[in-house]
Amino acid sequence: MRPCELLQFYMPWSARLNSNIERAQAHSTTWAGELGMLQTGYGRRVAGAWGGQEFVSTDYALLTALTHPDAAPAELDLVTDWYVWTFFVEDRKSVV
Repeated sequence: MRPCELLQFYMPWSARLNSNIERAQAHSTTWAGELGMLQTGYGRRVAGAWGGQEFVSTDYALLTALTHPDAAPAELDLVTDWYVWTFFVEDRKSVV
């Protein structure tokens, strides 16, 4: 079987990364920990909490920084919080 042949897509501009990504990563880790979404968190423990490495490897702040390259630091934090909360609820549906 021969490998799949990837198409070449026209990309009129290159991907940009928000320069506040490190701040958003630190903020999202603290925020998720306070809400008990992380097993290593210091907040209330929630059923189906993510392991610390599991959360870090998903890097929701990277997703946000790539999809919102021009967002101000506070806006980037807020959108990252929304992504974290949304994916946590989705992942938790299979646990409960």
